[in-house]
Amino acid sequence: MVGGAGVLLCACGLLYGGYWRIQNRKRFGLPEGQREGAAAAAEGRRDGRRRQEERGQQRRLRRS
Repeated sequence: MVGGAGVLLCACGLLYGGYWRIQNRKRFGLPEGQREGAAAAAEGRRDGRRRQEERGQQRRLRRS
């Protein structure tokens, strides 16, 4: 009984969050394919690390 209620609340919460996400995209004119939140932050960190590694490789090549 409690598990079923938890699943129902989770599903309703996801639908409600998706609704507000769509409304905010319309309100602020955001593109639909743009990632937000934690996913975007994680992606940005990966890109930053990649750039740091590339810079380190360039420095090593200049020194040799």
